[in-house]
Amino acid sequence: MEKYGRIVCAALLNNCCIYMGREGHYIIFPMEPIGVLRCATQGFVTENGYFVDRELGLQIATYYDQIEHKYNPLDKLVSEDLKKQNLQVKQRQTRYSYKEKTKGILMKNYDREQAIREIISLLKYHSDNKNCLKFANLLINKATNEKTITLSTTEINEVLFEDDEINIIVLNALKHLNADMTGISFSGKKIEGINFLGLENVSINLDEVPDKNLTNTSFSGVTITGTLDNAKIGNTNFTGYIGELELNPQKVKNKTISGSKLAGVTVTGSLDGIVIRGVDFTDAKGDIKVNPQKVPEKELMGINFSGVTLCGDTEDDIASFDDCIIYDCKFKNIKNKVIIDLDTINASIFPKLAICDLTGVVVTGTAKSNYEARHCVREDGRVIFDDVNDDLYGCYYYDDKGDYIHIHLFQSMKWDTQNSKWIYLSREEEPNLQINVVFKEKKVEEKKPTIKQMIKRKLGIK
Repeated sequence: MEKYGRIVCAALLNNCCIYMGREGHYIIFPMEPIGVLRCATQGFVTENGYFVDRELGLQIATYYDQIEHKYNPLDKLVSEDLKKQNLQVKQRQTRYSYKEKTKGILMKNYDREQAIREIISLLKYHSDNKNCLKFANLLINKATNEKTITLSTTEINEVLFEDDEINIIVLNALKHLNADMTGISFSGKKIEGINFLGLENVSINLDEVPDKNLTNTSFSGVTITGTLDNAKIGNTNFTGYIGELELNPQKVKNKTISGSKLAGVTVTGSLDGIVIRGVDFTDAKGDIKVNPQKVPEKELMGINFSGVTLCGDTEDDIASFDDCIIYDCKFKNIKNKVIIDLDTINASIFPKLAICDLTGVVVTGTAKSNYEARHCVREDGRVIFDDVNDDLYGCYYYDDKGDYIHIHLFQSMKWDTQNSKWIYLSREEEPNLQINVVFKEKKVEEKKPTIKQMIKRKLGIK
């Protein structure tokens, strides 16, 4: 029974869509034109998003002690049997879509002091915005006349949306209140640039988003249904979303997913020809492979390759980084060992391998410094930080023991956590750095002649 969770409310199942109504089944039928739901299966929806029939519903409600009084029939669950618990669907199943008849249901009690702060902010800075003023007046009325401040779905809908646009100021006020968005439909609403963090029980069907524009959107805590096919993705943050999304990069718009965080998303297709600049693959799912030679413009910039296999034309081929621009990349937790030859990568824009986490990478070739070797250390032997234009500038890695090591061309340093100090390493202690360091040649300064010598020269005296 734990698989299902508690019974939340009455529901109808029709064409893989769950229609929900807290007052009972009678309130659900008018959600569609007359006759559409006549043959729908009657039952209930559970906390984990499952639709169950009346028989199984009775078993679940009995298991969780949700029966207040059992009415006829005795072998099936009816809405009147249930205690009034105001439970929510915590998790939605990807095989279903969900619709709820809310009838202006009051959702949760809100903090009075926070509500008053939002009233002050709305009136002080946004009184010229019609929806903000309406929301402020609504909160004033509730704070004045009600013991507890509650907001219904109807009230939220009236102030949050302006045609297909979301009122950002009202949205931020709702986020400060940690508003419960159960029953609030974002169908047909533009969500580009929206950060949903702070809201509770937001549900979005991607197939109902205008133009499927998900750029600059953060889905933390959002239950997502629909698909990412033909979606416009850029700086999109899926971290903390609820659902089972699959991403075929070849099916996104403009062949780019740049700047996106793909935690929890299953990558199913090839990344060849896809712009992945700034992508964070941490906690993404699937067998993710990147061929550096097939990344547009060979630009590997700002990418976190955690969980990724870097390969050649076939899975068994060693990845080639020839002519690649590599900057601000993290290789820690890559699935295979790679070798990067400094002599073959592109340094036309940035120094070679600048500001990279090189954990798991073997670096070969020649690293050049813009300083002489004697300028890289102090008199007591302490390393001076390298020049921003030096190869490997700002690079570091973690050794097999997890110790942090900062790379300097003259001598790398390992942080000794036990004694809180830096320990200097010889190059022999770094088998992953098979590099030849070339420092700037020392200039031979000509001695300036003395005044006496200059006079002799002028007079022709030897």
